[in-house]
Amino acid sequence: MNTTLTQDGKTVVLSNECPHIFEALYERLYYTEMAFAVSSYNAGTHSELAPSCIGDCTRSQAKISNVMWLQETSVNPAPGPDDEKFISEEASDYLSDCGEGCTECVKAWYTNSPEQVFGHCVSTDHFRYGSQCGKKKDRSSCSTEELEYCFSSYPVDSKTRWKDTESRCRSLPHFNRQTSDEFDWKFHKKNKRNNKGGLCRLTVKANPDQVCAQSWDPNEEKRQRGWTSMIRVRPEI
Repeated sequence: MNTTLTQDGKTVVLSNECPHIFEALYERLYYTEMAFAVSSYNAGTHSELAPSCIGDCTRSQAKISNVMWLQETSVNPAPGPDDEKFISEEASDYLSDCGEGCTECVKAWYTNSPEQVFGHCVSTDHFRYGSQCGKKKDRSSCSTEELEYCFSSYPVDSKTRWKDTESRCRSLPHFNRQTSDEFDWKFHKKNKRNNKGGLCRLTVKANPDQVCAQSWDPNEEKRQRGWTSMIRVRPEI
């Protein structure tokens, strides 16, 4: 990725050779977890930066002005005064289109540039997830390009559970998708008789002899009743 800076007929090209850091930077910028800083230093009287400088600088002459903080403009033109953000009810292609922590993501765009679609988070609430939602279920709230991770759900603190009015199919958070090789889940001592429940549904065809059990994040306060609790493949010993 190259960034080109041009001023007064002069051009500087900055090349980024570390593309793996983009995702982490995106989330920190999106959730306003980064600061803006400017620094200066004495480059000397003769250098590549100041080949014709005469004398020594005693203080910086740098000045920053007309700074604007904008959000979601890396993929969209900066909204004008008559531009409005339109939030649809259509689920995003991927849950990750809204970044970490989002549990429901829909498509959005600015009215003056409807072709530039981006994700808009409509919920960060926690849910309990059950079984995979098939084609006969209403999957309209699930991200369209990862329907294999569309699971039945209800609000984690609901007393009515599956009878809750907010119970429906949703995309599974990426944290819950992790396998035992990726995260150290706490497993219940008893195995499930059915090895097709929960996340086991995704792997049973390739591994028909898999053993499944309820599992959860051992650091979660609600433990097996929390939002990370699901049926997963028990790791082989």
